Amino acid sequence: MRRLDVHLQGLLVAHLDDTRSGLRLSYTAEALDQFGGWPLISVSMPVNRSSYRGSAVNAFFEGLLPEGEIRQMIAYDFSVPVDDTVGILEVLGADCAGALIIVPGETAPPTVGIATPIDEAAIAERIRRLPQEPLGVDSQVRLSLAGMHHKLLLTRAATGWALPTYGVPSTHIIKPAIPFMGNSIQNEALSMRIASHLGIDTATVEIARFEDIEVLIVTRYDRNQTSKGIDRIHQEDLCQALAIAPRKKYQSSGGPSLGACASIIRRWVREPEVLLDLLDRVLLNVVLGNADAHGKNISLLHHRSGRLCMAPAYDLMTTTFYPNTTRELAMTIGDVTLINEVTLETLIHEAASWGLDENFAACRVSALLEKLASALDSAASELDSPPALVDFLASRFATVRDRY
Repeated sequence: MRRLDVHLQGLLVAHLDDTRSGLRLSYTAEALDQFGGWPLISVSMPVNRSSYRGSAVNAFFEGLLPEGEIRQMIAYDFSVPVDDTVGILEVLGADCAGALIIVPGETAPPTVGIATPIDEAAIAERIRRLPQEPLGVDSQVRLSLAGMHHKLLLTRAATGWALPTYGVPSTHIIKPAIPFMGNSIQNEALSMRIASHLGIDTATVEIARFEDIEVLIVTRYDRNQTSKGIDRIHQEDLCQALAIAPRKKYQSSGGPSLGACASIIRRWVREPEVLLDLLDRVLLNVVLGNADAHGKNISLLHHRSGRLCMAPAYDLMTTTFYPNTTRELAMTIGDVTLINEVTLETLIHEAASWGLDENFAACRVSALLEKLASALDSAASELDSPPALVDFLASRFATVRDRY
C-alpha cells in the first residue's frame, strides 16, 4: 500500500492511501479534533472518523491533476503509469490548486525558501518548451494545475518574476495562445474584463509579452500576498464538490447540471445573493457565446473560518467566435442544449428551479443586459481589442438584448 500525506495550512490533515480496492482518504486525529464536521478538503468529504472511498475521493484528487496530453507527457517524463493518480500526485502535489500540499507518506512538506529569479528571456524559453515540458515542471519545479491547454506557472515577487522553487507557491498562470483558436488571448482577456465591468467578481488578467511571445497573465485568486509571504487559499471546483470525475465535466458525459451546481452552492454558501450571482454568470456565458462553461469552471473558496463563498469567475471566452466550435452547452439551461436557442423564459425558469423568485430573476437579467454595451466599450478600450472580436460581441449583445 502506498500512502500520501495531505497537509493544509501547516497541519497534517489526512492520509491518501492507494489500496487494493482503490483510493482511501482518512482524516488525522488532529483534523478530527480541530475540524470535526467541517468540509475541510471538500464539501463531498467533510471531516469524519470514517474513511472515504470511491467517487468522491477519486474525483477530488483526479481534479487536481492536468488532463489529456499534458498528463500523459508528465506521466511519461517521470516514468509513472498515466492512470496512476497517486504516482502523479507524488510528483506534482507540492503545489496544487487551492491550499493542499501533498507529499509522500511521513515526508515533511517542503520548507518555504526563496523563489528562483527568472528573466524575460528565460520565461520566453520556458513558454516555448511547454509542449516538451508541460506546466514548466522540472527537477526543481513541482506543481499541478487542472486543464487541457498548456500554461506556465510563475511567482511574482517584489523584485520581479521567479520560478516557484523551494516550496514557494506559484502566484500567476501564464497562458500562451491556443494554436487552433485565433486571438484566444485577446478573446479571454476581453471576456474577463467585460465580466468585471458588469460587476461580476472576476480573476484579474492582463496581456503581456515575453520577447516575441504574447501571453495572458492570470493572477491566482487562491493565493494571497501577506507581510509574511504568500498564503494559499483552499478551493475546489464543482466537479470535485459533486464527486464527478474531470473526464465527465460536460453534462452530456454525465457531468453536473446547473441545478446540481445551484444545489451545492445553496447548501454551503451562506451569502444571501449567491444564487443571483450564479444567474449573472450563466447569463454572461450566454451573451458571450461561451458554450464551454462546465462544472470545473465554477469553484468554491474555503476560508480558514470555515465559511465558503463562490470563487471569482475564470476561463471566460466567446467560443462561438470560432465557426467550427460546438454550439452545444456544456451545461444545459432548462431543456435547451444549444447556446443560441436560450431565451429569457428559459433562463427565468432555470433560475426558478434553483429556488429564485421569478420576478427577482427577471429584474437581475434586465439589469445586467442594460450594462452590456458600456461594459464592452470599457473593456475593449482598456485592451485595444481586435475590431473583429469587438464587432462580433457587439452584434451578439444587440441580438441577445433584442431577443430578451
